[in-house]
Amino acid sequence: MADTVARQRPAASRRFAVRSLLRLWPYVRPVRRQLISASLLAIVASCLGLALPLVLKWMVDGPVRDGDTAGVWLGGGLLLLLGAAEAGIFGVRRRLVARPLAAVEASMREAFLRHIQQLPLSAHDRWPPGQLLSRGTADLQSIHVFLAVPLTFLPVNVVTLLVGCVLLLAQQWLLGLVFLASALPLLALGPFLESRYARASRQCASRTVI
Repeated sequence: MADTVARQRPAASRRFAVRSLLRLWPYVRPVRRQLISASLLAIVASCLGLALPLVLKWMVDGPVRDGDTAGVWLGGGLLLLLGAAEAGIFGVRRRLVARPLAAVEASMREAFLRHIQQLPLSAHDRWPPGQLLSRGTADLQSIHVFLAVPLTFLPVNVVTLLVGCVLLLAQQWLLGLVFLASALPLLALGPFLESRYARASRQCASRTVI
């Protein structure tokens, strides 16, 4: 019986997390195009960053080994161009989502304040309004940060790891296998550490409730 309950808890936790994310959709839907565009731009910038070691490899194996000064300057200019393009794309990504996500947070704050005003007086007796507003606005700021960085870079990191692994296998298959072997323990420990963190964070949150 205990084993069955233990197996059901992770599944229930995942369903709860999905439902929580879906509750953000009405606020995110007006800016979905900007978020998707920002993720695509970040993917392009990350792939440009992966091209930098390939250019360095070409420089070392080619112009540097052959003593070709013009080739070294060409490689340096190419590195500078790729670095500037990567930084520029990340800057455009930030400007693309800054104002829309500020509007998302503003709409969530408006809905939060509207909900507080509709609560009965008994609810305010159990939890003072000042503390409730402080806790709520802090949580909304955390959601803003989540939408701006982790949600955007989750697909970016996945694509970057896949492309980097393919490039590493193509350049030196032994190093690629070493990378894959080191990634397997992380993939196994990730869900375990995530479940422990979820339990610890919920215990901390429950202790702060008055």
